Amino acid sequence: MTLFVAVCELIDWIIRCRRAELEETLLLESIPGVPYQPPSLPPGGAADDDDDGRESCVICVTPYEAGDPCSVLPACTHSFHTHCILQWLRTKRTCPLCRAALTMTVAAPPDAPPPHGDHLNAAELMV
Repeated sequence: MTLFVAVCELIDWIIRCRRAELEETLLLESIPGVPYQPPSLPPGGAADDDDDGRESCVICVTPYEAGDPCSVLPACTHSFHTHCILQWLRTKRTCPLCRAALTMTVAAPPDAPPPHGDHLNAAELMV
């Protein structure tokens, strides 16, 4: 009986690990990638002295080059080198700059019923 329980716990652990790997893969694949485009100069031709200092990746502190593959986090729209943010998100689920939480949102199919079905509860009927 003890062997059976141990095998069941091992199978449960394997399933949880696989589920976590799948969730991580889906999260990483949901982050849009874009090539870096340097900001355009103002009409005077000089850069602003107000620059927010983010012309480099805050993870690797390497300046962005035109065309570098970058990823934009959907929660806060901060961008980072793609390889940097992928490595970061393997251990953390927050933006390295503002700590906004990244979560996987799964869109419902277009023909899916509303969350409460077709039935309204008493509070919804009063409105």
